[in-house]
Amino acid sequence: RLDWRSFAWAPEDDAAGIGTLDLRTLQGYSGQTTGEAAVLETWAAAVGLERLPAPIGWALLLIDTALVMRWAGSPLDSASPPSLDAYPRYPAYPEADSQAMGGNGEGGRPSHHPAWLPLALQMALTGEESASVTVFPFNMLVSSPSASSHFRLSSQVKWPPLPPPSDESRAVARKLAGLWELTSMTNDGKPFPGGAKGRIFYSKTWYSAQVTGLKGLWHFVYSGRWHMHEGRVYHVCYCNSPMACFEVLQDSQLGLEASDASRQSYGGVRMRGAKLMEDGTLELSVEDGQQKLLCWRKVDSFSAASGGRWGPSWEGEGA
Repeated sequence: RLDWRSFAWAPEDDAAGIGTLDLRTLQGYSGQTTGEAAVLETWAAAVGLERLPAPIGWALLLIDTALVMRWAGSPLDSASPPSLDAYPRYPAYPEADSQAMGGNGEGGRPSHHPAWLPLALQMALTGEESASVTVFPFNMLVSSPSASSHFRLSSQVKWPPLPPPSDESRAVARKLAGLWELTSMTNDGKPFPGGAKGRIFYSKTWYSAQVTGLKGLWHFVYSGRWHMHEGRVYHVCYCNSPMACFEVLQDSQLGLEASDASRQSYGGVRMRGAKLMEDGTLELSVEDGQQKLLCWRKVDSFSAASGGRWGPSWEGEGA
């Protein structure tokens, strides 16, 4: 893994990073040194990306670093990451669908395809790579969608603007921002067979979630943008793992759908009742013929045990 000092735009030392960040910014990178926070904040500002929880931001930076180095033909074990100008810019959402798909952005900086971010955030959450191509039914055994199917399905969705949340919803949304690990999952009050594990993160407008049960046979991962309204979280899905593609989603009744005819859940909305408990835990409820209740606790970083499909994830503490 690259150290923050490996990046050309890193401050000279950790203390020097303090001068580039205000207190509010530092609080947004809880658990990170000022040098690490400065590297992430500088990169995110350069590529037009909103602030993400630090572990997700770091994973995404490393994914983009590998991508840029691959484009340049550089060996991936090189200790010299690309210059800041070499990183592609992320398109402005929701205007992404009206922009050129890829190509050059502002000032000649290369621009990511709009569908890249949901896939990359899913990989950043799970630590799982995306295959180039998969074949049904064997794709049910992999954790991430293939790149080919993801971009094909993404071409059928749009990027409708999210409605402004109410003051009450905005206050709850601020408390949701960060990393959460699944502590329990019940079905009609009974523990999920074989136990369950999961991860979810929320930033200002983006999220990614993973829930795994039955020792990996049941594995749902999805990502996109989210909206809070009257005690419910609405997950607009722009990327789905193969198994998540087959969940039947109901209309949100809020016009949040990103597809007129959702195919394999792309552009559909997963609705969850959301309740923050007095002890700081989060309860998400799902009604799909059965009453599922998922309980989450907030963490500064993910444990390896909370991720991965068939075993612990390499992305997390204790990996």
